Amino acid sequence: MSYLKVCCLLLVFYQSGTDTRHIMERYRKINAGIRTYRQVVIDTEERSTEGGAVTGYFSGDSIVLIVEDVYGEMGKKRTEIYYDQGTPVFIYTRDYHYNIPMYDSSFSSKNIRIEEDRAYFQKGNMIKWINKKKVPLTKRDQLFTNHEQQVLKYATRLHTRLNPSSLHSTVSGYRPFRQTWQLSYPGM
Repeated sequence: MSYLKVCCLLLVFYQSGTDTRHIMERYRKINAGIRTYRQVVIDTEERSTEGGAVTGYFSGDSIVLIVEDVYGEMGKKRTEIYYDQGTPVFIYTRDYHYNIPMYDSSFSSKNIRIEEDRAYFQKGNMIKWINKKKVPLTKRDQLFTNHEQQVLKYATRLHTRLNPSSLHSTVSGYRPFRQTWQLSYPGM
């Protein structure tokens, strides 16, 4: 293939908005520095009888990562929302399905089925979605845009709960230092 054709293909690829290298670099950078971020933990027992928590990781007053864990008798769900300059860039959800309850004496981690969902964002728009069937999607059809709206609404709800200004006004003794707070809010 000629040099000109390769350049044209690369240009189309970059303009199509599906280049996720910057997003994955952000993902790696946040995870590499995870121990350096200030953590705020909110207990979310109301979401499940088995419990759960939302953890916000902050660099200064900016959220760089939100992790929500929701536990159930027959599985758990973990959602990770990675931010770049206050905007979600990657939302990674894993659903762990157990074939028997975890309290059963025959429970084994070998019998866990995991479903993953990955949503990649650029400038507030989903540019790529790898669904639970591991099918990569980029076409902005109704299914794609519905999923985009659903995960952005979810990310906004969690971000609002962890907003430092709302924590300052509702939590007595909140200090913006690197500390972990165990908070419980009824009805959230």
